[in-house]
Amino acid sequence: MRTFFKYLWPLICFPASIFAISVFYPVKGGEMKESTVKAMFIYNFTKYLEWDKESAEEKFVIGVYRYSDMADELMLNCNQKKVNDKPIEIVTLSNYQAISKCKIIFVPAKYINDFTQIKNIAEKNNVVVITESEGMCKKGSCINIIRQEKNLRFEINIKELTDAGVKIYEQLKKLATTVY
Repeated sequence: MRTFFKYLWPLICFPASIFAISVFYPVKGGEMKESTVKAMFIYNFTKYLEWDKESAEEKFVIGVYRYSDMADELMLNCNQKKVNDKPIEIVTLSNYQAISKCKIIFVPAKYINDFTQIKNIAEKNNVVVITESEGMCKKGSCINIIRQEKNLRFEINIKELTDAGVKIYEQLKKLATTVY
C-alpha cells in the first residue's frame, strides 16, 4: 500500500505544481526568476519520465551545457532531492564527452548552435535533452520550455523521448502545450 502512494503522490502533485507555477508566478512582473521556474520544471519532469535502462550510477546527474544561471538554480532547487532513490547531482558541462554521464541535459538558448552535436551524443546515451528556444522540439529536443505571453510552458517530442529510451507518463503529456 505504501508503494502505491509513493507513485500516486507525484501524479497528483505535479500537475497542480506546474499549474500553480505557470499561472500564479508569471515570468515578468512576478516574484520568481525565470531560471527558478525552469529549474522547478526540470526537477518535476524527472517524476514523469522513466528510463528503460536503469543505470548502475549512484547519482542521478542533470547537466547544464556550459555555464548558465540554470546550474545554480538547479543546485538550489534539487539540493537534498532524489530521483528513483538516487541523489541528484547537478554538473556544468564544458565539453561534449561529459554528456554521456547525464540522464538529463539542459541546453541554454545562448548555446543552441551546439545543439546538433549535443543531440547526437545524447541520443546514443539515453540522455533527455531539454532546451529553451522556440521551435526546438521540431528540431529534435525531447522537451522544450517556451514562453507563452507572460507564462512559461513546455512542449514534448514523444519520438525523441522514445529514441532516448525514455517512457513518458500520460499526466505530463496532458500538461504540455504541444506534443510532437
